Amino acid sequence: MKITAIRNEKEYQKALERLEDIFDAKKGTEEGDELEILSILIEIYENKNFKKIDMTPKEKAKELFEKMVENAYNSPFQELDKTNHNAKKCATICVKEIIETNPVMSIMAGNSFGDVKLYSSNKKYWQEVKKEIEKLK
Repeated sequence: MKITAIRNEKEYQKALERLEDIFDAKKGTEEGDELEILSILIEIYENKNFKKIDMTPKEKAKELFEKMVENAYNSPFQELDKTNHNAKKCATICVKEIIETNPVMSIMAGNSFGDVKLYSSNKKYWQEVKKEIEKLK
């Protein structure tokens, strides 16, 4: 087990691949220790390099929706009565992509280590944002 700091995107992707390989390691084994340490290093890298969630799902849903509405109003081809519907649809598509393509969410779900709550709550956050978008009028 050779673990080093994660300094760039290439090393981050390599760490995610290794994490996936040892995902089912038992706690207290060499691979279990590696999984735990690697999870911490990945979290540190993500905290330094990825935007933090600082809004409630409802606030994020409203922000995405308003950005889409603003973009639609600025389009000369958009009919005003369809703007809100299209903005809601676009915001929903964006959130769906986030949920479906985030590799950490799919890799970490179901793991027995403490970091799981962080990642699964991240996925839950975006699922809640999607629900809030669907409620918007």
